[in-house]
Amino acid sequence: MWSHFETNSRHSIAHLYRRPRERNPMAKSRWIAQTLLSQYVADSDMKPSFIKDYMTKTFGVKVSYFTAWNAKNIMFELLHGSYDRQYNLAPELARHVLLSNLGSIATCSRDDATEKFTGMCICFKASLDGFLAGCRPILGLDGCFLKGRYGGVLLSVVALDAQNGLFPIAIYICRNECKETWLSFLSTIGPHLKQHELPLTLMSDRQKGLVQAVDEVFGPGRHRFCFRHMHKNFKQIFPGKNLETLTWAAAQAYTKTEFKRNMDELNKVCPKAKTWMDREDYGSWARSHFETVSKCEHVTNNFSESFNNLILESRSKPICTLVEKYNLMMMTKMFDRRTLARAWDQNGLVPKVQSYLESLKSYIHRFIMQPSMTSFIVST
Repeated sequence: MWSHFETNSRHSIAHLYRRPRERNPMAKSRWIAQTLLSQYVADSDMKPSFIKDYMTKTFGVKVSYFTAWNAKNIMFELLHGSYDRQYNLAPELARHVLLSNLGSIATCSRDDATEKFTGMCICFKASLDGFLAGCRPILGLDGCFLKGRYGGVLLSVVALDAQNGLFPIAIYICRNECKETWLSFLSTIGPHLKQHELPLTLMSDRQKGLVQAVDEVFGPGRHRFCFRHMHKNFKQIFPGKNLETLTWAAAQAYTKTEFKRNMDELNKVCPKAKTWMDREDYGSWARSHFETVSKCEHVTNNFSESFNNLILESRSKPICTLVEKYNLMMMTKMFDRRTLARAWDQNGLVPKVQSYLESLKSYIHRFIMQPSMTSFIVST
C-alpha cells in the first residue's frame, strides 16, 4: 500500500533564516566574498557596513563587522592580489622591467640584516628620453602616503613639458620619507637626469631631509621652494590679510622693481615679517629673482601635488599592482600626447605658446618701438 504526496520541485532555504538576528556559522567571510564579488567589481568603495546590511536583507543572515571587513579584504585580494605575496614578488618585477624595457631603471632593495623591504625605484627609459629631449630643466619633488595594508610612502620626480603638462619621470616606493630615502632615490636617478643640456632646478615643499639630499646629489643653489608652504609657516607667526597680500604679491612679482615695492611696504607694516622673509634667498621663492634657464615661473609645487592626485586610486593597491597601474598610465599619456603632437606644426611653436603670443598682440598699441641698426628701444 502506498500513497502519493504532492511535491514542490523548487527548493528554498529561506526558512533557515527566519530570525535575521541570529548568526549562521556557515556565512563565513570567503563565502560572502564570492557572493558579493561581482558587486565589488562595480563598486570597490563598498563598506563593511553595507556588506552587513546586504547579508541581513538578502539572506536573513546577521554577520559581524569583522566578518564583513574580512570579506572585503578577500574580495580586494581576489581582484588586485595579496599585499604580502606582492612584496615578495617585487624583486622579480624589477628584473622583468629591466628585461622588457631596456635602458629603464628598476631597483628593489632590502635591509641586509632583517631582509625587510626598504625601497623600490621605477623609472622607464621613455620618461628619461622624453625629459632630456623635450622638457624644461625644472623638476618637482614630492611625496604622498600609500593607503594599503602596510602604509608606506611614494616619492616622485615630475617634470613639465612644453605645454605645461605633467611629465612623470620616476617613482620610489619606501617605508617612510626622510633624508636617507630621498638620498637613495635621487642618487639612483640623479646621474641620468643631469645629462640634460641645461642646469637643473628642483622644486619642493622642503620635506624632512629633502633639502640636504638635493644639495648632496645636485649641488647647492639649485633648489626652489614652494611658496605656499613657506607662507603657511609665515602666517603662523605673522597672521593677517594685509601681510598675506603683500607677501604673495612679492613672491609673484615678475620684476625686481615690483618685488622691492611690495617688500618695502611689508617692512613699513611689520619689520619683523620682512626680516623673516629675508632669511631665505630670494632666488628660491621670489619669481622676479628666479634664474631664467628653467623658463618656469611657478612659485608653488602644485604640479607635483597634481601627480599625487593622479595616482590617488592606485595608492591603495599592492606594490606590483601599483607599479603596473603606473606603467599603464604612462603608456596612455605618451600615446595620447604623441597622437596630438603629430597634428602640430613640426617647425613651429607648441599650441599653448603660440596662443599666448597671439594674446600679447592686443597690447602692442600701448608701446612705442624705436628701431636701430642692431637693436630697438621700447617705451610706453
